[in-house]
Amino acid sequence: MAARLDEARNASRAAEDAAVPRRVTGEETAELEQLHEEMIDAESKAGRGMRRSAGRSAFDKAEADLQSALAPLGYPAWAAFRMGNGMAAVSAEVMVEYDLVQTELEAAEAEWAELMARLERDTELQDVLEAIDRAHEHAVTLLGSDPLADGRSPEVMAEAFQAHLVDAASIGID
Repeated sequence: MAARLDEARNASRAAEDAAVPRRVTGEETAELEQLHEEMIDAESKAGRGMRRSAGRSAFDKAEADLQSALAPLGYPAWAAFRMGNGMAAVSAEVMVEYDLVQTELEAAEAEWAELMARLERDTELQDVLEAIDRAHEHAVTLLGSDPLADGRSPEVMAEAFQAHLVDAASIGID
């Protein structure tokens, strides 16, 4: 259940990042302006001279390069970029995905809240969890470090204890 909640939160952050228009960087703007200038130059060359078809293919390539640079930023055309004041639009598909992810996050949070409420009411389970916490703290004290740190498995703690086993009788414990 905690994994579902973590996954939903991560998906929510990613969907939110995708759904929020972002500012185009200065570097991106400079690249777009350069590509636009190249397209204008190619268009000018395509309109004059005997080699119009060669000029036309250069223009088509320059136009395609500009479009391929605009599209990932959310702009359908150069004019939209210039009038958009540096803000990219967010597609309807991205907003639908955002809504779906938010619904899943709300469901996961509600399920987690219900579980926490049940745990709050279960005093026997609380006692067990507190005992586990105390045992873990004691283990860390005995071993000098937390063998479960960094998401390691409980088997690591067992191995650490095996390495520190002491015969109870040798220290006066019956």
